Amino acid sequence: MHSLEVIKHMNSPEFQDKKRKLIDNAKKTPKPDQRELIEITDAFRDEIRSHIDIIGMESFCREANLSKSIVYKYLNKTQTRMFPGKYKKLCEYLNGNKYLSLPQEHYVNMLEEIKALKDQLPISLTEAEAYCEKHYPQTTLEFKKIQQEMYQLFCEKQMDYGPENIKAGTKLETEEDRDWSLTGLAFRINDKVQRLSNLLKTKKNPNNESIWDTLIDLANYGVIGLIVKRGKWAK
Repeated sequence: MHSLEVIKHMNSPEFQDKKRKLIDNAKKTPKPDQRELIEITDAFRDEIRSHIDIIGMESFCREANLSKSIVYKYLNKTQTRMFPGKYKKLCEYLNGNKYLSLPQEHYVNMLEEIKALKDQLPISLTEAEAYCEKHYPQTTLEFKKIQQEMYQLFCEKQMDYGPENIKAGTKLETEEDRDWSLTGLAFRINDKVQRLSNLLKTKKNPNNESIWDTLIDLANYGVIGLIVKRGKWAK
C-alpha cells in the first residue's frame, strides 16, 4: 500500500473506530492484583540462605531456576514479594520435591519394597521411629529428605561410573573380594574426610565440590560399603 493510501486509511472512520475500541478494551482489562503476590518472610529467606551456604550460589540458582540478581533482591529485601507460581516452585525445590520427576512406576516399586522391609522390622524399631518423629519432627523430616537426595545422586553416579570401580578388579564373590573392595572405599572415605577437614579449617570457597557435596559423598560411601558387605552390589 502506498504511503498516502496508508495515511488515508489511518484517518478513515473505520480505522479510528477500531483504534478507539482497542483502547477501551485495554482500559477495561484488569491489572495484576498486587494482593495476589506472596510476601517473602524472614524465615523463607533464612531457608534460601541455608541452601546457598550448603551448595553455593551458582548451584542454587541453576537448580532453583533463578537468576543471581533476583536471589540477591530477595535476600536484601529490595524485592519482598513474588508471584504464587514462582513461590510454589521455589517451595517445592527447597522441600526436595524436585526429585518427583522420576517415573511413577519407580515410586510404586520402591514403596512396595519399603513396605515389605517394614513388615520384617522389629516392633521396637517402629516405636523408635514414632518416638523420634513425634519429638523431633523437623530433624526426622530433614533426614528423610537427605536420604532422597542421597539416592538421587547415587543413581546419577551409577549411570556415569557403573559398578566396576567399587568392585576394584574383583568379582565380589568371596569374603576376600569384598574386603578388598571395602579397603578401596576406606581410601575414598579418607580422601573425603581430609577434604572436609581442610575446607572447615581454611574457610575457603571450594572451586569444585562444596561441603554439601563432600558430606553426601561420605554418606553414600557408607551405604555402598554396607551393600558390598551384604553381597548385593551390582545385582
